Amino acid sequence: MPGYLRLSGLSLLVLVILNSGRADAIEVTEVFRIGDYNPYVQANFTGSFTNLDSGGFNTAGFFTNSNHDTDSNVGFGGTFGLMKEHESFRIRPEFEAMWRQDAGYVTDSFPGPPGPISFFYDVQSSDNWSTLANLWLDAPIAEHLWLYGGGGIGAAGMHLSVTDNVVSGETTASNFAWQAGAGFIVPVSDNFEIDLGYRFLDMGTASIALDGGSSGDYLADLVSHNLMFSVRLYVP
Repeated sequence: MPGYLRLSGLSLLVLVILNSGRADAIEVTEVFRIGDYNPYVQANFTGSFTNLDSGGFNTAGFFTNSNHDTDSNVGFGGTFGLMKEHESFRIRPEFEAMWRQDAGYVTDSFPGPPGPISFFYDVQSSDNWSTLANLWLDAPIAEHLWLYGGGGIGAAGMHLSVTDNVVSGETTASNFAWQAGAGFIVPVSDNFEIDLGYRFLDMGTASIALDGGSSGDYLADLVSHNLMFSVRLYVP
């Protein structure tokens, strides 16, 4: 949690510094100005519902791992982007970095012949991060309201540990990730906007060797549904 708070605080500090009108801050941002693109910085806060779908094969018990579970957490992050206005729409390429809290999941282990499941996997996910290059298209739908949509590609990583008290394993994984989303933008002033949106994030599949590989593997396929609140400041 302290890392999340530091990142969130840093993002908000950048917004305050730029919004104060200090000439030195504005001069720095001129370095990033490209043609008609207007640079911006953004602080992100998200509530996530992440689903883990289990797979792989347990050779110690000779069965396929199965079932899925969902956990919720919160996340913080920052974004640097560029905005270009056209006659009836805007485009915004950007780079986004996010960190999320730890999460936990419970999925089926040994099925128990016959009858209900006898053992369950306890899966813990920590150090959850994602970095994505996004492209958004904004369109006005009212005088002070914009609708946007788009997505991005990049990478996601986490540290995963799994055990059913018989076999266990852990790994640190980084995977190709992609997201798609949409939302609403409310302009507060010429340089300041509030953004409320939804993101579907696919973080890929991580493979965890059970007992160093001698007992097979556990596959964790992770996707999350995110409600994101952002504050965005454009450089004058």
